[in-house]
This record gives sequence, C-alpha cells and structure tokens, in this order.
Amino acid sequence: MEKLNIYEYVAVIVPGVVFLFGLGVMLPESLIVHRVMMPQDMGTAAVHLFLAFALGHMLQVLGQHLHGYYWSDFGGFPTDWPFSRRHHELSPAFQQVVLESSGQREVADLYEWRRAVATVRSLVTTEGFARRLETFHANYGMFRSTVVAGVLLLLTTPWCTREVWTVCPVILAGVLVSLLGMHRFGVHYARELFAAARAWQRAQPATAQSVRAGSTRPQSLIAAEPSQSADESSPRPAERLRIVPRRSGSSGRAA
Repeated sequence: MEKLNIYEYVAVIVPGVVFLFGLGVMLPESLIVHRVMMPQDMGTAAVHLFLAFALGHMLQVLGQHLHGYYWSDFGGFPTDWPFSRRHHELSPAFQQVVLESSGQREVADLYEWRRAVATVRSLVTTEGFARRLETFHANYGMFRSTVVAGVLLLLTTPWCTREVWTVCPVILAGVLVSLLGMHRFGVHYARELFAAARAWQRAQPATAQSVRAGSTRPQSLIAAEPSQSADESSPRPAERLRIVPRRSGSSGRAA
C-alpha cells in the first residue's frame, strides 16, 4: 500500500476530523452516529478516521471551486499578482522570472499567464526545488478546507442544537482564523514558487541565456532532436571512390 503524503495527511484528514468533531459537539448524545463523531475506543476511532478522510476530499472539492471568489477581491490568486500589478507584496519583477523559466517572451492575458505559472510549477517540482512549496501547499489546503467545514457547520447549527448563540460565535471565530491562515499561506506559496523558479535559473545559467537570446523554450524542456542538415564533411555519392576488383593473371588473358 502506498504511503500517504503530507498533503493527504494535513489538507484532507484534519479538516474532516474538525467537521466531524463539530457535528459531534452539536448533536445530542442519544444518536448512534454520535459515537462515531466522538470516538471513545479503537473501533470507533478507526471508523472516524475513514469518514474524516472521505469528508476531507469532499471539502477539498468545495474549496477548490469556492476559493476563487475570495481571491477575486484581491486581484486574483497570489500567483497572479505579478501579472495584475495590483499588489506590491509580490514584485512585478517576478513576471520576468516566470517568462524566462517557462520559455515565453510575453503573455497576452491572464489565461496565458496561468499556463506559464503551471509550467514553472511543474518544472521546479521535477527538478527538486519544491520541498518548501509542498509544505505551503499543504497548509493552504488545510486552512481552505477548514474554512469550508466551518461554513457548513454554521449552516447546520440551527438544525443540530438549540444553543445557536453559544456555538455560532465559536465556529465563526474558527472560520476567521482559518481564513487568515489561508490568505497567509497562499501568499507564502506564491513567493516560494517564484523563488524556486529563480533558484532554478541560477542553477542553469546556460538555459537562461538561451531563453534571453530568443529561444522559445528552455533547453531542459526540449527533447533532443536529430539534425536536419546533412554533414558537409561526408563525401557525396558522386565523389566516393569506386573500388574495382583486380583481375588475376590466370583469368586475365586476351581473347
């Protein structure tokens, strides 16, 4: 069985556990599902983790579709800020880093910019420059899913407990703290991505020079292609020597 990576541990299981724990606090203890949401032995704890893993994936799907609405008020995702130039927190100079690393001279719109950023992300991940990037991505995913879990708990509070005015402020405080964490690690993720791209450029100066000279893609992304021109040093067919077999003395008499 393949081991779970850090993203599945942190960004999937933890929000699922938070959601189940919140439901267990609000639901009455007389329900059978309360034993699973608030486990008290190894059996119910195992079922609790499996449910948390499944619910965590569902929260991830919702978060991936909804976090764009939050970042739209800030001029796009933090990785879009060098292109939109609406924030000085991420310098527009990173735009040149992305263009050189992805092998593009310019981008016309935000869609092409995001394609270039995706190329840079794949490049630094393949070359081994994304260790810290995975940590920031896991923390961002955890806080994003926790925000979604908190919002769902707020929506279900009136049907789960009568102490709405006691439970809602606690959940709302958790949502706000998670939202701040999501914003913080989103900015850290973008900054680390551009720093990793710059580190990759410094590790391969020949690639950066070829891109500045007018190459359309970095040399590490271009497969080796056979030469299309013929070798000028090789002799042409008409110039090649003809080897004529030498006649022997016994068979070379004149008729």
